[in-house]
Amino acid sequence: MPSAVARTLGIAAFGLAAMLSCPLAAQQSGPAADASAAQEIEALRASLNAQEKRLQEQARMLDEQRRQLEQQRHRLEAMGARLRGEPEPPASAASPREGAVAQAAASPTDEKKPERIDIGVLADVGGVLTPKGTFVFEPSIEYAHSDNNRFFFEGVELIDTVLVGLIEASEADRDSLTLASTFRYGITSRFEADLRVPYVIRSDKVTNTVVQGGAQTTQELSGNDIGDVEAGLHYQINRGLEGWPFFVANLRAKAPTGTGPYDLNYNAQGIETELATGSGFWSFEPSVTVIYPTDPAVLFGNLGYSWNVASDIGKTIGTSRIGEVDPGDNISASVGIAVALNEKTSISFGYQHDYVTETESEINGVTVNSDSLQVGAFLFGISQSISDNVGVNLNFAIGATEDAPDARVTLRVPVSF
Repeated sequence: MPSAVARTLGIAAFGLAAMLSCPLAAQQSGPAADASAAQEIEALRASLNAQEKRLQEQARMLDEQRRQLEQQRHRLEAMGARLRGEPEPPASAASPREGAVAQAAASPTDEKKPERIDIGVLADVGGVLTPKGTFVFEPSIEYAHSDNNRFFFEGVELIDTVLVGLIEASEADRDSLTLASTFRYGITSRFEADLRVPYVIRSDKVTNTVVQGGAQTTQELSGNDIGDVEAGLHYQINRGLEGWPFFVANLRAKAPTGTGPYDLNYNAQGIETELATGSGFWSFEPSVTVIYPTDPAVLFGNLGYSWNVASDIGKTIGTSRIGEVDPGDNISASVGIAVALNEKTSISFGYQHDYVTETESEINGVTVNSDSLQVGAFLFGISQSISDNVGVNLNFAIGATEDAPDARVTLRVPVSF
């Protein structure tokens, strides 16, 4: 392109020189001819200057486009190397044709950017991991709401439509707000550690109604305290070569740092007077995440098992002596797809289902089993990159089963350092 600019400038200069020689002949034609020739020269000089400016602007724009193309190519190569677990290629030297303008616009941070396939709707499982040496701080806020209506019958069922006994209806509105700080660090290009510290604010309103007599009682409870602190390790097993998906092994541990259900205050009747902010039990969860990139989409799935460790409570609540409690374990599975709308925006769709086994509780020397739970939710998320180091993720979960919360909304803001 610069050679074309030189040729154009040379032709224009030759034309200008030819016109400048015209006054010698014009002197023989009188003053009117001189004035006309001078005006024409000025017009040509202005046209030449305008063409020169346009050519310089086009050359600058071409250099800028070439620089951006080179940066995008290097980012793609670096991301591919990280996915394969290989060292990142060095940044290419600027082409001599790019000139001083392009070199001044280039940023040294373009050489290494923390690219990460982020599965927005599954924040606590491993994606393709944080680059080595990168620290991520992620504040988040989560709101969950559930509204449960249940009917209980204690008595004798004579036929399908005739009940003799006590019928009771219960309605519970439950709201919770969780403020959390999550820290992630890329130990190597394929190994990551994270820590999550939550603070939980809860409020419940439970209304019990005896249908026959119309008697109604309402109980409002609240609780706020630190929740259960979680720590996790994530390891990328393979490099995803030859069309294989990426496999990421995860191990998560949850400590009973929050106020558990057996740490609460109870009245003389054994009814709680506040709400728990934690489970009260240690929990360990191994899982495997599968990620299959297929531009512009990413398919993902996760399968995990959560082991909740039994504990001897050894407390008397009301008239009941609580012995060993073995909380139900949890089998979880999720699948979904994340689609890139452009280089900064992506959306995610998925479904997550948890099967919680029965809880065994020793009460007054007798072992009692609870019901198992089916917790399913439809997932939807939006991820937006604000800058190279800051993103925003907004996720929604809509309950698909009776035991699941009706709605859950989570806002996360990961910041990379």
